[in-house]
Amino acid sequence: MNAAGDQEKSPLPVIRDFAAQPWSEMDLVNYRSATAPGYHLFMAGIVKVFGDGVTLLQLVNAGISLLLLLNVARGAARLISPTFAAFAAAPLLCSSYFLGSSIWLTTDNAALLFVTLALGSAALAPANPVRSLRQGGFAAMAVGTRQLHVWLAAPILIAAAHRSGLLERWTPKVPVAEHPPRPGGLPALAAGAIGASMPLLLLAYFVWIWGGLIPPTFRDLHGGGDVESVAGAANFALPALAMSLLGALGVFYLPVARKQVRSLRPTDPLVVACVLVGLIAALAPETSFNPQAGRRYGWMWEIIKRAPAPMERSVVPVVLAPMGALMALLLWRTAKAAGRARQASILVFGLVCWMAAQTANAQAWQRYCEPLILIFLAWMACLAARPWRRRRTDSVDDPALIGALEPPATWENRDRLWPWIERAGPAALAGLQLLLAMYTLYWPIFSRRG
Repeated sequence: MNAAGDQEKSPLPVIRDFAAQPWSEMDLVNYRSATAPGYHLFMAGIVKVFGDGVTLLQLVNAGISLLLLLNVARGAARLISPTFAAFAAAPLLCSSYFLGSSIWLTTDNAALLFVTLALGSAALAPANPVRSLRQGGFAAMAVGTRQLHVWLAAPILIAAAHRSGLLERWTPKVPVAEHPPRPGGLPALAAGAIGASMPLLLLAYFVWIWGGLIPPTFRDLHGGGDVESVAGAANFALPALAMSLLGALGVFYLPVARKQVRSLRPTDPLVVACVLVGLIAALAPETSFNPQAGRRYGWMWEIIKRAPAPMERSVVPVVLAPMGALMALLLWRTAKAAGRARQASILVFGLVCWMAAQTANAQAWQRYCEPLILIFLAWMACLAARPWRRRRTDSVDDPALIGALEPPATWENRDRLWPWIERAGPAALAGLQLLLAMYTLYWPIFSRRG
């Protein structure tokens, strides 16, 4: 489904309905959307103040999308040079789903903005109690936009638990890229628990007023709306789709993890585990193209549609899903070698939590997966890429990695071509994404005119 059709079907009519209601009598139960009402209420407020102008609403929506892109780039720039960060984030900018949701009114980019604010702070920024509370606020806003993003509670709590020192006895000591702060103890853990409770409490409120996880108007689309019905209507092909996208798109980031690629061994227990996880995700559920089962929309499903699918199991995820799991492992190990194991671990944990939550959606559309996969790859690549440092800044007392076995990356001990090769992968992916976006967004217009 394209964003233009989605705008006319749900967000715009709901925004106008809310704008016509007094704030004190706003009906947050019987409205025509499957998502939480936060985005619609915000846009309805703009309509109340400035009038019912679709162009103005689209400009505001484009501004939200710009904030999302800037936040992704800002998170990447925390870790590496701004140039590499821009290259790493470029595929998101060129994605047809990001561009479509920027042009037309949808909740997608607004929800992702709050997701990146919460997850980026939990994973990429040094943890402290104030940040944990702020992350909880952003996570609650994400749930207020799309209730599915309640999964953010888990990485927020894990980040706070790590900051508290609670996990030290169970996690191995690894080199780190910065001096770790002193354990925050019980206050850090308590702040994380409060932050994690914010999205959970908001979802509980929605469940109370809706009588389920979904507004009553759209319950039939997800099997009834209550917890048991939603679980029964879950689309278990979603992990296979997400991991296949991770494998197909992650190939362009392989130069960053080249050392780990060379050291891969088929007998490595983690390699075997990743392959098994990918194969289980691809073979356990039906993964063939099936619009009635919610398995449609997106170039990956078009490839699956044209590929063999014995016993309703497409061969495409069988190949790509293990590649996706291996790609996550390669980037995680490279980030660990760069002294960023904590950040990479929280991102990988967050991706797993998102995948589990997204599986509850009966519709396994590529639109729901690709943008977050691109954000994950951009941040993981920047975590894995070791920043260059000129010889004059290197010193024995100020190593690039505290406790690392490898020497600091310098102009002398690193091939000058590799930074350009590392940038070439995301740049090529961005170019392909842009061509696909132009085809996706503009071809329907030309075909209608014909």
